Amino acid sequence: MLSWKLLREFERVKSQIKGWLGGLTEPTKRKRHSKWLDHAEPYVCSQPLTHRVAIFLVYQNSGIAESSVAACKFLTECGFSVFVISNAPISKLDQQLLAPYIWRIMERPNFGYDFGGYRDGIHWLWKQGISFDQLILVNDSIWFPVLANNQTDWLQKLCDHPSSFCGVMELAGHRTEHRSRRQKPPFLGSFFLLFKHAAIESASFKAFWRDYKMTSNKQKTISRGERGISAAMARAGFNQHALFRRELFDEAIFQANATELLNILSDLNSFDDTLKIQQQYLVQHFHDAPAWIEQARATAFAITNLQNLLVTAPITCLKQFSLPVLKKAQTHQNLIALRAIAKASSEGRLALNPIVEQELNAKLN
Repeated sequence: MLSWKLLREFERVKSQIKGWLGGLTEPTKRKRHSKWLDHAEPYVCSQPLTHRVAIFLVYQNSGIAESSVAACKFLTECGFSVFVISNAPISKLDQQLLAPYIWRIMERPNFGYDFGGYRDGIHWLWKQGISFDQLILVNDSIWFPVLANNQTDWLQKLCDHPSSFCGVMELAGHRTEHRSRRQKPPFLGSFFLLFKHAAIESASFKAFWRDYKMTSNKQKTISRGERGISAAMARAGFNQHALFRRELFDEAIFQANATELLNILSDLNSFDDTLKIQQQYLVQHFHDAPAWIEQARATAFAITNLQNLLVTAPITCLKQFSLPVLKKAQTHQNLIALRAIAKASSEGRLALNPIVEQELNAKLN
């Protein structure tokens, strides 16, 4: 327990130092990069251009994953013209694998993380005079669609929703910050965003991408990019909509009967030793009574208040709410969540997309 926490703190400090040093040179890098973008020439692929565009940012040094090819095919089948932007070189073979399912491929220098690639894609489209009514921004930090039975319905729900700014998941701070003045507003996870015509044509959207300052500092990218785009859309008067948000989980906890609550509690991942002991005690001493239910609810809320639901309640997110994405992150917490998902799949409690399941097992072995 202590080792991964120390490692996390070390990485945080290292990132801060790297960010400070990088801040000294990044203005020059941004100017150089803008000149590069002026002459960028994406590869032309098989799919035609439609009024719906999906920018898919990938960074795969070891070759394009089968799940990424399948994701492009999925987006194309949903009516989107896929514009792959790669932060790493793409081999001729991988170009051939992708070409039947996408519109363009653009290789770029590895600068600016996902928002750097998103920005370049949008700027390139603008320079070509290309307009679009819907725009997806998605990156390969996730598998999607992850379940065997949610191939297209979830994306169609997002496309049909009246909100002009949508995402797969809303991320929020601790519940204990609810009444705090310092609480940061919830934001949409930038691993999958959908903008519609009103948002795309808004002055706020255009200004955000025109003025966005790329950075290779992860925390600054989250602040400027992921949190920044949600804040910009909110200032423009666009209400954000997510397929899944924490309130849905909380509502399920309140509405669950004792047996349902036992199942949810059993599947939670606790990263606090005291809460883990309490969780195990409640599971082992299940009793369909108000006192047990009250304690189980309180424990479930405490466990999921320490870390986000993707790592603390991954089984419930997938099984009960059909969350269509799965994070690939190598963090200690996320690997625990992935192992829990793989175990549930092997037990027949989850039906994963076969390609995702194969890559998930290979990642963990």
